[in-house]
Amino acid sequence: YACTAGSFQNIRKRTHARTAQEMEDELATGILADLIRGQNESKPVASVMEVHREAITAPCLRDLLKKLSECDLRVHRMASEEVLDWAKENARDELETYHFNKVIKLQGSESLWREALKTYSDLKVYGLSPSNYTFSILISACGRNGRWEEALKAFDDMKENNVSPDLMTFGAIISVCEKGGQWKEAFKAWEDMKEAGIIANVITYNSLIGTCDKADQWEEAFKVWEHMKAAGVQGDKFTYSTIIRLYKKRGQWQEALKVFE
Repeated sequence: YACTAGSFQNIRKRTHARTAQEMEDELATGILADLIRGQNESKPVASVMEVHREAITAPCLRDLLKKLSECDLRVHRMASEEVLDWAKENARDELETYHFNKVIKLQGSESLWREALKTYSDLKVYGLSPSNYTFSILISACGRNGRWEEALKAFDDMKENNVSPDLMTFGAIISVCEKGGQWKEAFKAWEDMKEAGIIANVITYNSLIGTCDKADQWEEAFKVWEHMKAAGVQGDKFTYSTIIRLYKKRGQWQEALKVFE
């Protein structure tokens, strides 16, 4: 049967034993069921959401978008976009950064970098502050499409918004620079990372070594390798195979053999 806003209000009143989170989760599950049913019946998302207008709260939206994001079908990304569009028009006071992040994440996963940038822009239009996670997923969305310039712009926006990058964000921007062949930009981010006191992990070190390899900056790659060892970060198959290959290219067989030690 189709859930109604009134029935949701009754759910809220039914018991005081459950937590607020449990009740919001039940509400979101009910709305999700109606959205799926509505899609099967070719009903617009907005019309389904309108039925539940009185029940929509920030936590309910949060749970609903989370549940939609856990569905692997493209149609659920589109539904998430429409739910957010409806909320922007009808539940503006309930909007949170989290809601926009969920949509940006889904758009990025489908390589829709333009759409992800638009959603990020809307987040700011609605007076919300982007989080560290916002920038990480936005940078990754751009990088997935080779849009390193847009990724670097997002990284600059992060600094302008006084949001401090963490390991995830630094890793994302360095990875984007690797894919875009921008080794100097990658090293700038690494310097910022060291100044912030954030220790790189093997993934970030590999990205740095990889970007040096692609740019034929072998000396820089070896510097990263030495820094990695000094930091006590254990390399993996990619690390060792790349360093050995670079030593071989230079005819430094003894150094290559030392990597095995």
